[in-house]
Amino acid sequence: MLRSSPPLDPETRVALERVIATAGPLMASVSGFERRLAEPIQVALKYCDDLIATLPGMIDINRRAFALDPLVHAFFATPQDIEEMLGRSQTLREYLADPHSFGSEHFHALFAARRREKHVVGLALQGEILRQDVPQTLLYFSSQTLTAVAADLQATRDMLRAAAFDSLLQNFVSRADAMRLERQGFQGQCDLERARLKGLQGSTETSVVAEHQERLSGLELSIRTVTESLQPDRLVDALAEFLNEPERVLRLEPVKLQVDRNGVIADTLNTPTGREGSLYFPELVGRDRRRYVVMLARIPREEAERAVAKILDQQRRFILI
Repeated sequence: MLRSSPPLDPETRVALERVIATAGPLMASVSGFERRLAEPIQVALKYCDDLIATLPGMIDINRRAFALDPLVHAFFATPQDIEEMLGRSQTLREYLADPHSFGSEHFHALFAARRREKHVVGLALQGEILRQDVPQTLLYFSSQTLTAVAADLQATRDMLRAAAFDSLLQNFVSRADAMRLERQGFQGQCDLERARLKGLQGSTETSVVAEHQERLSGLELSIRTVTESLQPDRLVDALAEFLNEPERVLRLEPVKLQVDRNGVIADTLNTPTGREGSLYFPELVGRDRRRYVVMLARIPREEAERAVAKILDQQRRFILI
């Protein structure tokens, strides 16, 4: 029992520093801070490792892949949309400007996009009859973006792993901030109830006074409860519990859709008229309420440089009147 705890491994030490930087230095002053959070942090880091490992195999994103890969064809409406995404990516521009990136023919990144569906009417083959005005659902994607850009795939995975852990911490901080806002709201209601009670001084309506007094007591109890939950010692316990169950707030959910080359989703009414294929991709459920399709991607440097140069050239143009 008197034996001291073993020293923390470097990875856990770095993660603890991220906790202090993100959640605030007050937590570090709590007795047993490192000991109480070391194991939950290791659980969360292991989960982040497993999460990144479950990302599907890498896809190539380029003009040729648009014609050959049904998944890339679904992500972009035209090959020009690939060029547009590459050219406007600030993360990509910074990567290409880094001297350490020179010499690599390809680079890797996490590709993300939002899945959208649009309800329309169109042609559909039902049996041997081609019918018009059949309700259809079109699949398309928007907000295509790149992150965690690196020359090496493992470097991209390492960046994503760190980002996943940071996302967990930010999620916890957001919850604490929401509790502070809730306490502020309770305090405002308390002030209002006190003002009403002051106005009722000397009133013979004892039932009304008792009602406001009871409401004030309930609000004061709520303030004390929230305030206690926001104490550094309680926050450390809450963070430990939070990190022990990271799957509750950060996970990947698999999606499978049967879609033709025109983007028509197969259903009971529609047998798509184009070449039909199954699309598999994961959607990230995290701090952002908007779900994003996420895929590891490989992109040719030459196409990226050409796209960036084109966008920069357009930005330098002036219209003379």
